[in-house]
Amino acid sequence: MAAVYFGINHPLDVSSRLAHPDLTLTDLLAQLTAALAPAYRIERELGGGGMSRVFVAEDTALGRQVVVKVLPPEMAAEVASDRFTREVRVAASLQHPHLVPVLSAGAAGSVIYYVMPLIEGESLGERMAREGALPVEDVVRILRDVTDALAYAHARGVVHRDIKPANILLSGRHAMVTDFGVAKALTDAADGGGALTGTGLALGTPAYMAPEQAAADRQLDHRADIYALGVVAYEMLAGRPPFSAPTPQAMLAAHVALTPEPVDRYRSGIPPALSALVMRSLEKHPADRWRDADAIVDQLDALRASTPTSTTAVPARTSAELKPARRRLPVLALFVAVAILVIAGAFALSRAAGLPDWVWLATLGAMLVGLPIILYTMRLEHGRAAARITGSHPAPHDAGHRRWFTWRRAMLGGGAALGVVALLSGAYVASRALGIGPGATLLSRGSLSRADRLILADFENRTSDSSIAGAVTEALRVDLGQSRVARLLDRREVTAGLERMGVRRDTILGEQIARNLALREGAKAVIAGEITRLGDGYVLTARIVSADSGATLAPVRVTADDDRHLIAAVNRLSSSLRERIGESLRSIRQTEPLEQVTTASLPALRVYSDGIRVFDAGDLPAARRLFVRAVELDTGFAMAWRKLATVYFNLGSSLRLAQDAAAHAFAHRDRLTPLERYLAEGSYYLTQPGADARRHTLDALRQALDVSPENGPARNNLALALNRDGRFVEAESVARAWSGRPIATIVDNLGDALIAQHKWGELDSMLAKAVHDFPPGQPGIFNTRVNAAMAARRFARADTILKSVEGPAGPPPYAIRWRIVLEEARGHYGRAARLLAIAADTAVGEGDRFSAAIIALIPAYYGLARGQPTRARQELTAALAGPAFRGLDPEEMPYEEMAPVLAALGDAAELRRLHAAVAGAREYGVWQLTGATLWAAFEAQSEGRWRAAAEGFSRSARTTHCYPCGALYAAQMWDAANVPDSAIAYYEFGVARRGIYNSDLEDRLLYPVALRRLGDLYDAKGDRKAALDYYQRFVDLWRTADADLQPIVKDVQGKMSRLTAE
Repeated sequence: MAAVYFGINHPLDVSSRLAHPDLTLTDLLAQLTAALAPAYRIERELGGGGMSRVFVAEDTALGRQVVVKVLPPEMAAEVASDRFTREVRVAASLQHPHLVPVLSAGAAGSVIYYVMPLIEGESLGERMAREGALPVEDVVRILRDVTDALAYAHARGVVHRDIKPANILLSGRHAMVTDFGVAKALTDAADGGGALTGTGLALGTPAYMAPEQAAADRQLDHRADIYALGVVAYEMLAGRPPFSAPTPQAMLAAHVALTPEPVDRYRSGIPPALSALVMRSLEKHPADRWRDADAIVDQLDALRASTPTSTTAVPARTSAELKPARRRLPVLALFVAVAILVIAGAFALSRAAGLPDWVWLATLGAMLVGLPIILYTMRLEHGRAAARITGSHPAPHDAGHRRWFTWRRAMLGGGAALGVVALLSGAYVASRALGIGPGATLLSRGSLSRADRLILADFENRTSDSSIAGAVTEALRVDLGQSRVARLLDRREVTAGLERMGVRRDTILGEQIARNLALREGAKAVIAGEITRLGDGYVLTARIVSADSGATLAPVRVTADDDRHLIAAVNRLSSSLRERIGESLRSIRQTEPLEQVTTASLPALRVYSDGIRVFDAGDLPAARRLFVRAVELDTGFAMAWRKLATVYFNLGSSLRLAQDAAAHAFAHRDRLTPLERYLAEGSYYLTQPGADARRHTLDALRQALDVSPENGPARNNLALALNRDGRFVEAESVARAWSGRPIATIVDNLGDALIAQHKWGELDSMLAKAVHDFPPGQPGIFNTRVNAAMAARRFARADTILKSVEGPAGPPPYAIRWRIVLEEARGHYGRAARLLAIAADTAVGEGDRFSAAIIALIPAYYGLARGQPTRARQELTAALAGPAFRGLDPEEMPYEEMAPVLAALGDAAELRRLHAAVAGAREYGVWQLTGATLWAAFEAQSEGRWRAAAEGFSRSARTTHCYPCGALYAAQMWDAANVPDSAIAYYEFGVARRGIYNSDLEDRLLYPVALRRLGDLYDAKGDRKAALDYYQRFVDLWRTADADLQPIVKDVQGKMSRLTAE
């Protein structure tokens, strides 16, 4: 019977039925009230145990609450009420502090009842269901109280017969045994002294029955209680009973036939004496157990004296509970906490070890599947615990499939599921490493090596949108550029390779052309793909194709729901390709998403990709228009801003526009890949004045090479920056370190470095190889060849190179500047002026006002070169009032090109005004790093202070980076100051060391003057040989000069005749 009298209040329910089908609760209460009145008054139903129904009543005489236990009618029908009452009175005679006494008993009709005090507290069963195993100190104390009560009862010939946790009440720090003798009374009061088998009910609880009691031995004695006490002690220590079985019959059989495991197997730290006490209590034969309860009391007293008070309980081995609200929630919370830790651990491991997402997703799935299993197991274990503690039938909780749902099996199942995930993860890692199975990569299989390079072909467009494929290709190129293993040929290498194949630069790079290019350039494979429309969305497929066999090495396919998700789809496509090649997932996940490093605007990306195509084809004006449109669509599109700055820079356009574009790219550099970020920083600082900017330029470009040593733009720009800084030896070293296929711009910068060092032999060898490597007329190589010829003063050679690309209509756009420079050097100012008009129209048409303004100034220089200052002033006035200067932004004014003309014309006031304007302009100090010195020299020249001007120009020539700017200006001023030796030194310095390139008007227009004046100065010094040499070089250069310049030529020829005659 259950004797739990605290904590649950069940209100009366008159509609409920008892087990007896003919007796309602109303009938029961009527009979019970009549039997108990007037001594007791029923208040409420409290609950029932295995063999009773329990009510709380008030003792009307003493005003205290009592418990009334009522036998079920079906059991009462087999019990002689008078004999039961007599036996209960025997039990009621027991008076002990650890016994709950029976106050009275009786019968009323078919109702048999007995009355006991209401004990405040809980049962031992409840506590164990909540806490599991108990501290050793508490176990010893509880056993001492219970054993003391048993010793008292046994000494008076009363055996309990149903010792179990539910019949041991805990009130404060004391334990009390309840229902003492009731089982015996029921047995003896049964008809014929039977065992009440007619109702199908057993007296006692199978989980705690002694073997002899299970065998229905009528001669059982107090040692049956000692056995049951041993079972209770075992459960308090181990957190589980000595036996578990699916049915009552199996449980009884276990008590009779099986030997329990030693209790200390389930828990360490149990005192050996206590373990021995418990196991002796569980002996099968009564004679082998303790002789009586007093012997156990003695043992427990000794243990209490020696057991440390700090001994604690082990965790429960069951989560069964009689109060679900108090036990199930903590268990569930524990599972959720553990699940979160396991999932978080799997996620962290997948990121740290580069495992695929399915690893942590599978772990998440295992935890989600485990949740209902845990909940169901919790419910079943609760029922098992209730059955074990209360003695109710346990079979419903262990029949059929339920036997598989235990805590042990749940834990093993969860561990097995996680083990499978771990096993699959290990198999994946092994597959990638060994190059076998589904995880094998192209690197691990040996299909590619880390040294192999790839070519990205243009995606095939299977949609009606003509620009979508180009946008996808460019976005994929950007993301693959972040890869540590996918080594793509960059655009410059691809363009140069196409030119070597004789294919137009703007040709669509289809798969077959890409394969042919790969075979020529030594690339191992090609990445090809296509984009197809699918409803409102797209299907993107890509494959890595062997260059030689055309076999598909790795296919990948992704989809995009619509335009808004296309860039993200390209990101997934790239990640899959990189993974298939062999890059670790950890590395892939560390790269920035495409939306971050390009643009989230598909229209902007489309326009940008079109701009890249025409940029690669060499159409810089068209590229500029497209890049401008791209940044209008997305003002934060850093990559488009960087390319726009490059276009402005290469066009020689206004520095302000180049600076603005570079500044925008720099401001949004967080939206660039690491490589592009460093390139953007290099471009920005390259357009800024000062030594700090030069240092930052070089640092950024070196960092770009650290990220990608084979990046052509980074190496090219670093060589360019070093050349501009006058560090020609370093520039040569950087350019020569390029190990890829030749790129025209790197060849160009290497040529500049060799020119500056006068390494003419090496320059000739380098150019001979470039002519072989590149097709005829390649603009970059053409520029380098003509520049080298002009710098070496090989004017006839420069003319031959120019004629090789000229047609009946004249020079192509990329060659017109060099034809103008050569015609100026030869004194063909009329022909040069006509070409200038064409160049001016081109600049105006392209919106390049800065270049148009410079072109407008050049006729004023021609007036000075002719010795016609009035004409020079007229040309300058016309230029400043013309369309090229009208409305020109102050920061776009060509200040440094205007200064020499104003200085030569002696216009000091205008020159000072111009100097004040240039001091605030961003161009100041960028192109000419000694700008302040040069301006002071020009002002001195305009005021006729020749020596001061000469000293200023001399300082500039010795310290500048531009091979060297100001040398010929210095020579003219020393000449005007009548210091012939210094004049000769600077004339020769400028003639010998100057390179001719770009729009540098000093060398273009003063070189012939320098030759003639050197002849005059050496003639005056009496150095006939030197004078003749310089005169001859001048005559050879100007032999076919314009007619109005021929008198100057004839004058020099006369001087030569005189010196020859001498």
